[in-house]
Amino acid sequence: MVGLVKDRGLALGALILSCAVLGGCGQYPVTDGFSTMLPQRQERLLVWSANVTAAATAATWLQKQGLTVTEPVRVQQVFSEQKITLTNSPSDDAQMLRAAKMLGLSHIVYVDVSAVEVGMLKPPFSPPLATYIVGVAIRGVQVESGAVVWSGTARYRGPVTERDDYVANLTCQALATAWGLRPPGEHPIDSQSMCSLGDREHVGASDGRVMSDPVLN
Repeated sequence: MVGLVKDRGLALGALILSCAVLGGCGQYPVTDGFSTMLPQRQERLLVWSANVTAAATAATWLQKQGLTVTEPVRVQQVFSEQKITLTNSPSDDAQMLRAAKMLGLSHIVYVDVSAVEVGMLKPPFSPPLATYIVGVAIRGVQVESGAVVWSGTARYRGPVTERDDYVANLTCQALATAWGLRPPGEHPIDSQSMCSLGDREHVGASDGRVMSDPVLN
């Protein structure tokens, strides 16, 4: 019995420690966004991101809105055929637009993930967990004009760990804010509900469901 109480005490202590270090359990994202023109159903677009999880999450979310998402490999094929090389410079945007036009795409969706390590959670965590301040920024560029016609951002105020599904959570929250499916700011809106949004014609910004989660929302 003593051992059981001790084990429960250690588990409770670990939870309290993690909540204290991570700024409290039940973090909700802070979001912002705007749109002047959203893609229409069945339009074809490209999701471009260096983060695999962010790209996959955004692609799935957009497909749920009735859009067709082109695989990045198609753009890579155009780059190879046209002998285009990206140089991580502003000129890359023009090359991306050129390739997108050749593929008949209406929009390019860029998803950028930032994560800055700010600390480490040590025992009772084994191995120690790094903590990060994280954020996701998404912008939709109309291929015809090259203009950013919608964008969204999402971040957590407090640090998170690599165990948290923060990339997927923030990606869905940023997209939902940009598309007017949730209000900007910090609200008790669960990320899973934002990731589960279907056709935007049937779900409005007033459908911000309030749900609880023990760690991240």
